[in-house]
Amino acid sequence: MARVNREYREDAKERIVNAALTIVINRGWEAMTLDAIAQEIGVTTPALYSYFKNRDALQDEVVLRALSKNQEEIEETLSRGENIREVLQDYAHLLFDQKSRYAQVLTNMPVRLLQDPVQHGKIAALYRSSSLVIRETLARAQARGEIPGDLDLNHSTRFIHSLTIGLHITSLFIPKTSDTREKEIWIEGVERLLRIGPQAGQ
Repeated sequence: MARVNREYREDAKERIVNAALTIVINRGWEAMTLDAIAQEIGVTTPALYSYFKNRDALQDEVVLRALSKNQEEIEETLSRGENIREVLQDYAHLLFDQKSRYAQVLTNMPVRLLQDPVQHGKIAALYRSSSLVIRETLARAQARGEIPGDLDLNHSTRFIHSLTIGLHITSLFIPKTSDTREKEIWIEGVERLLRIGPQAGQ
């Protein structure tokens, strides 16, 4: 019986987190209230407190779930493509054409989550994991001779992350160009960094 109860609670908690994430994706963080979540999954609001002590605790879980899902998207995307230029095109497609739902959630996450030392540590660990996937992709390309052997992969990985985040964040504060142009800016910037593409005579 204890095992059944534990599985029931885990399933119920999963449903709550998924419902909260769906609300954030579709309507933003401000819309993620306990009342909205309860209505989404068909329970009373007080029932949610048996799984999460407050809204902040649930937000923490939603951010970790979004990070995990975003990581899965990145890994799947970077595993495709015959060469580094195809891989970059696929990644740019995910970032700017598909508009990864999870990346959008993370770009607009509440500041509180970054100020919490415990949550900050968890987010940083997942960020490092994401960076490792990008670095490994570059290392494979370097081993195939597609990018220069003297290229610093750690610096290149950081630049790619910074350019990606920068384009998303600046679009929140200044009039943005079209998604197509932002994608072109991203590809041009990364190709210049990696010394590939038209500017490298390829």
